[in-house]
Amino acid sequence: MPEFISFRFLAGLISIIACVGLLRLVHKRKIAGYEFLIWSGILCLIFVLSSFPEIILTLSKYIKLSSTERYDRLFLVSFLFSFLTLSLVFYYRSKLDKLKQTFINSIQQPLVKKFVENTYNLNSKIEVLILIPAFNEETNLGKVLSRIPKKIYGFKSHVLVISDGSTDLTSKVAKDFKAMLVEHPTNFGQCMAYRTGYLIATNLGAKFVIHLDADGQYQPEEMELLFRPLVNDEADLVSGSRILGEYQQHFQKGHIIRSIGLKFFNIVLTLLTGKKITDSSSGFRAIKSSFLPMLTLKQDQFHSSELLLESIKNGARFKEVPITFLERISGDSKKPNTLRYAFGFFRTILKTWTRK
Repeated sequence: MPEFISFRFLAGLISIIACVGLLRLVHKRKIAGYEFLIWSGILCLIFVLSSFPEIILTLSKYIKLSSTERYDRLFLVSFLFSFLTLSLVFYYRSKLDKLKQTFINSIQQPLVKKFVENTYNLNSKIEVLILIPAFNEETNLGKVLSRIPKKIYGFKSHVLVISDGSTDLTSKVAKDFKAMLVEHPTNFGQCMAYRTGYLIATNLGAKFVIHLDADGQYQPEEMELLFRPLVNDEADLVSGSRILGEYQQHFQKGHIIRSIGLKFFNIVLTLLTGKKITDSSSGFRAIKSSFLPMLTLKQDQFHSSELLLESIKNGARFKEVPITFLERISGDSKKPNTLRYAFGFFRTILKTWTRK
């Protein structure tokens, strides 16, 4: 069937050209590395089938198809459908990404600008900014804020609560405790909340940023452990490790699988970064603000792994210190179930590490 041979040659050639195009998109950061692996894998499969059609005949025997011309035509249509599907996926994905980023910027930039303008009248210079993302944490936030030291290693502490679309009294609690407050109109997720906090920290000229959760699992009294290596110029990013310290839930029923998963991801990130990492999902961290503009942060979830990888890739000196990790004061965790968490965490690692 000469026309089918010609089509196979054309399909193989288009596959090669498409792979080159994918490489260019990765280079320009138009697609993530994991997407390149998925779609280039599909294109490689098409190329192999075009070059070695006997594979199709072998497979047809196992699925009880005869090798008549009608199946040749079926495979030809399948090739065309694959290329068309790939083209549509990339086109609409690109459109959605641009619209999403435009939407986020249209909300985030005015919020940050208004906040910074209203904050410039503070009498004291902000050197240490403690970021606390909070989504419906009215019952826990006050207990956390009340325990934050007025000074950390000799520096006055300033607290910024990012209420991420909370529908309860989270914002009121932050105001009652005299914390600075910025409010997202809807729930964008912890990563977006931190990015808002980073923009504010950079615009206010803060030298150091400390991450603290609103649920009470991390201990505000231990922030000095994170902060000391930064001030002494021993590190640029310091992460609290519950593995080196105290992990209250480590062997509790329902957390054993997550603990095993954490060990696995610790090994993966240790191999990728060349740094000894014992707690890759820690949300209790401190970083020099000078590093923030260098980081490309795009994830909606799993901020801890993205921040860790991006910082180390950009030359940050990394250090872990032992900390205490307790159960939530009250309420339910906002994290997805174990399987979704593991998949999302792995996807974030892959996307961040393959990002240029």
